Amino acid sequence: MKKTILLALVALSGMPCIILAQSQPGNFWLEQCTDPVLDSVCLGYVHGLADGIDATTIVLNNSFAGKPNERLMYCIPHRVTTGQARDVFVHYLQAHPGSRHQPASGLFINAMQEAFPCPSKK
Repeated sequence: MKKTILLALVALSGMPCIILAQSQPGNFWLEQCTDPVLDSVCLGYVHGLADGIDATTIVLNNSFAGKPNERLMYCIPHRVTTGQARDVFVHYLQAHPGSRHQPASGLFINAMQEAFPCPSKK
């Protein structure tokens, strides 16, 4: 019984952190992403954002089942690593200090669009 209660408390204690992380501005993530101790937290955030944005794009554009994706937000080459995406995100945050108070998810999209624009269609 004690183990069950302890496990429940540990599981529930992480929930506010997850919710908090989703609503943090760029300033928060710049600190996380430039602290070597918290690097894995930053990498997880960047990877989750990229996956979430990709999934949303697929659903909204109905680009699965062989249908072409007409409205990609950005086009990251296949060989780009999560670490490289983190570096692009951190560089963008450092280069745009006047925007760091904004939600980090939007700043992440801006960073990826700037670094990895989709080729224009002719």
